[in-house]
Amino acid sequence: MRILSIGVLTGLFACGETDKPEIEEEVLDTGVAVFDLDGDGYFSDEDCDDNSSAIFPNAEELCDGVDNDCDGEIDEGVLSTFYLDVDQDGFGDDSATLEACEVRDGYVAIGNDCDDGNVAVFPSAPEVCDEVDNNCDGQVDEDVQTVFFTDRDGDGYGSDDSIEWACAETEGLVSVSGDCDDSNAVVNPGADEVCDGLDNNCSGTIDEGQTQFFYEDVDGDGFGSENGTIETCNRPMGYVDNALDCDDTSAFVSPLATEVCDTVDNNCDGVIDEDGALGSTAWYLDADSDGYGSLGSQQMSCEQPAGYVSNSSDCNDADAAFSPIAAEICDGFDNDCDGAVDDADGNVVTANVWYLDHDTDGYGDPIFTLSACNQPSNYVANSDDCDDFNFASSPESQEICDGIDNDCDGSVDDFDSNVVYSNGDLYHQDLDGDGFGDSGTSSYTCSPTSSMVLTSGDCNDMDASISPNVAEECDGIDNNCDGSTDGADAIDQTMWYQDLDADGHGNDAISLEQCDQPTDYIDNNTDCDDGDITINPDE
Repeated sequence: MRILSIGVLTGLFACGETDKPEIEEEVLDTGVAVFDLDGDGYFSDEDCDDNSSAIFPNAEELCDGVDNDCDGEIDEGVLSTFYLDVDQDGFGDDSATLEACEVRDGYVAIGNDCDDGNVAVFPSAPEVCDEVDNNCDGQVDEDVQTVFFTDRDGDGYGSDDSIEWACAETEGLVSVSGDCDDSNAVVNPGADEVCDGLDNNCSGTIDEGQTQFFYEDVDGDGFGSENGTIETCNRPMGYVDNALDCDDTSAFVSPLATEVCDTVDNNCDGVIDEDGALGSTAWYLDADSDGYGSLGSQQMSCEQPAGYVSNSSDCNDADAAFSPIAAEICDGFDNDCDGAVDDADGNVVTANVWYLDHDTDGYGDPIFTLSACNQPSNYVANSDDCDDFNFASSPESQEICDGIDNDCDGSVDDFDSNVVYSNGDLYHQDLDGDGFGDSGTSSYTCSPTSSMVLTSGDCNDMDASISPNVAEECDGIDNNCDGSTDGADAIDQTMWYQDLDADGHGNDAISLEQCDQPTDYIDNNTDCDDGDITINPDE
């Protein structure tokens, strides 16, 4: 029961506030006064703030740092979640949140930032070629790389068959191809054709026009200027074959001069005080933004480049997981940048199995193993060698006729379908045992039978008296297998003498030596007049 003083009650009715709830309670004068100063229908003994009409029991709780419904709790059920946004890119870190009524400085209402230390990295950010997942989609540099070509000779042109995808043109890569000889810097599509027997300009024609441009070298430093140019085949005195001098009045300015930090293009490369100029300071790229630079990415420059730091403590600046505070793992890298790698680091956590390669052929023995992170000397990662004491035996060796499983496939010599025969493995069947085989029965084999020989050429392998080393005889047989029968090489030929008068006596002056008797010839030379049949030894 609420108790009001009569004076207060009268005053309330005198105010004429007809929109306040009517209080129908018995009024007793107990001497204890209660009030409804803010006119919200609740007296001071229930109202936790009788000076504000927005604060009373059962009022709607608002997110305002006040207990609006007088339940003893502040802002219950009405707080919002906000995310810490260190890089202020509008997206916060899901792991760093704050419950509040309104956004606080450094916080945002949207999370999902995959790198809250980089303002260029957030969901919906444009992906750029920087080896970073800019748009937080789990991919790096997707659809933004460019085709470059390897420039081995440093002439600004790459070979058509040396394509590489990269973010930007770096040393050794160029955006222009067409170099027809990338091992020679004077040969490229932009070179001048000279009388040197080369296709200098890659036009497909050598020494076209038989002329060459020469440039006057006023300062005598070996580099000319286009201000004085002549076209000829032979270089005149005082001229050179290039126009690379950017200041032909000073012998101290040329492509071979040393660039120094003096605001002058000393080496004529089109860049003033470029990286590496004399007097430069050493700066180290911090590509992974971990606060540590890489010694391998040292850049000498006159002024500090963006993204570079003055220390070189990072051993892998392409990955923020590599730094002096990273854990060492068994991967062949100095993960914690302490100078000790894998087995040499007492904190390494993994190891690999290696196999002894005694014959150093690249294939290991499955019996002899070592566990280590790094490959020990004379050990390899595979166990595919079938004979680790023989360099000629390995999975990549060629199977030959030597009684060894050369290619480690489990088969030897003729039993291996991959065997490669040599000319010395071609045998011929020698049925008559005369040492010569029949060419028609030739075959390659690693294991010849006792009736097989290496020498062929036998024209009758059923007769040992007929072979290439037998003397030819007048017997109607090709005894020496030279393709002819009773030829001029027969050892038992007969001397025949011409008998023109057919008197049975031959002319000693006209004779033939052969196996068969020629017409009008006989085997004696006793006729003294072969033109008269009446003159002969029988008359």
